[in-house]
Amino acid sequence: MPSPIDVLYAAAVVVAFCHISDGSISRVAVPIKNGKCAYDGHLLSHNSALDRQSPCEKVICDTEQRVVYIGLCSPVANPENCEIRTRDERYPYCCPQPYCGRP
Repeated sequence: MPSPIDVLYAAAVVVAFCHISDGSISRVAVPIKNGKCAYDGHLLSHNSALDRQSPCEKVICDTEQRVVYIGLCSPVANPENCEIRTRDERYPYCCPQPYCGRP
């Protein structure tokens, strides 16, 4: 059974992602190296976040649970006469957005 601290931490992670994205959140088991989460060539300290550009995602480390939480971009609709564009920036600014130009 999770401790109250674990429940509180999980709630804080969910709240943090709710402020930045309506996209999905994945929980992925990772190895711990030198007390840090090892994820895709990065070492993250407990509770630290990494905003990535490619792939466009936010990664938060939880060394106690031995996982990272990964927030992805929300799916976007493509309105008529518009195109979907991305920007060469870090998450969440790299998430696809419809661009409809000027009327």
